[in-house]
Amino acid sequence: MIYHTAYFWLKPSLSKEELLGFEKSLQSLQEISLVKSGSYGPPASTLKRSVIEDSYSYANLLIFDDIENQNKYQDDPTHNTFINQHQDKWDKVQVFDFDTLLSQ
Repeated sequence: MIYHTAYFWLKPSLSKEELLGFEKSLQSLQEISLVKSGSYGPPASTLKRSVIEDSYSYANLLIFDDIENQNKYQDDPTHNTFINQHQDKWDKVQVFDFDTLLSQ
């Protein structure tokens, strides 16, 4: 399985309506047929430690059965619409993808 994680640092000037639209679009990414499962949300209120990165606004986790589905996701119309509609709302995006070593 491929785990695709995207972290978004949104502009602080966004309105509540813009934030709600961003969240709704994150939900639409979860519904793409290539996505096995996933979740999204703001940083957790976990104990502050030097190794914890919590300066981002939202994280999005998508899980794919294989690299082929993850690659196809990059060209999915819903994914491209998300980028086009929201890229002006973030200051930074950081993506981390990993392949599980554990058998499922």
